Amino acid sequence: MKLSSTIKEHSFHALKNINTKLDSKISSEQAENFVLYLFGSLAREEASYSFDQDSLLIFKDGLPLKEKILILKLIKETFEELGIKDCPEKMTFFYDDWNGEVSHWKLRLILWTHTPSAKYAINIASLSSAKAIYGNKHLFELSEEIKKQLNKNSLNLYVLFFINFFNLLSITKKHGAMRRIKDITDFHFLYKKNFCSRKTSKDLELLTQIGLLKPRQAQYLFDLFNRLTMMTYPKNLQSEKQIFLSFKDNIAIRLLGVKVYFHYFSKLLRTKTYL
Repeated sequence: MKLSSTIKEHSFHALKNINTKLDSKISSEQAENFVLYLFGSLAREEASYSFDQDSLLIFKDGLPLKEKILILKLIKETFEELGIKDCPEKMTFFYDDWNGEVSHWKLRLILWTHTPSAKYAINIASLSSAKAIYGNKHLFELSEEIKKQLNKNSLNLYVLFFINFFNLLSITKKHGAMRRIKDITDFHFLYKKNFCSRKTSKDLELLTQIGLLKPRQAQYLFDLFNRLTMMTYPKNLQSEKQIFLSFKDNIAIRLLGVKVYFHYFSKLLRTKTYL
């Protein structure tokens, strides 16, 4: 599909530019001491023109503070020079919650997965698209660590389900339909074995395979997602009203979401497990 290809191509070039710029600033020896992850639309290769960066940074245990500060500075400079904005929710490597040594991240993930907190549940949901893009990609297997902790405690999943369900029914002022489609695909990601390999098209395809969505419903949602993503490009954005859907489309999205929600929530209540 043309729209889908354009979005994927834009994401590919954005990731390539990030890596090229980092290569020009960071030596191969320095790169062995950390791994940079992205998550969100860019990691899923679904970034619009105006994307921001959702990111986290993991350092090797015992790395001197001076070296950490230098790496943080160089990566921050890279994103600034490329004109990539920080995440407005501060889910960015430069903030304390989103950087740390391997041992710190292990403790942090235990906290996030074992505490019934809306904030922590949202953090875990966001990391379902995490992708290591630079540095020592074998330093810390983020997805494996998250799966291990989720298997030990399912408390946060209840919180996550309720957050997404209420998001699904709420009305937002901007990009509302895109948020709704993301909520629909969030309802099943914890049941997937490949925790950090997410993409809207694949998520919708899985919902079709298990019979929750009909092929035409999945195609409708995917086409809509691509169209709305393209509307955030300056050359296509003529007015804010373009982003909003008709009443009929809004109702259709919510009904599909409710169907998916109840299927997985009833499964959760029966099994009381993540995967």
